[in-house]
Amino acid sequence: MNLPVVSPYVGLGLYSEDKGVAYSGGVQVDASDNLFVGAGYNSVRVVNGQVGLRF
Repeated sequence: MNLPVVSPYVGLGLYSEDKGVAYSGGVQVDASDNLFVGAGYNSVRVVNGQVGLRF
């Protein structure tokens, strides 16, 4: 039985002058070999979701 791999992440981003520096964090889960889904928080954009492909 293969369990999904859960990867936490944290980061900093620089937005335009009116937004300044933002921080973010969340988790990504491997849905298959090339597909991942995730959810996180960004101090400028608030809650976000992710769907991605690995090549």
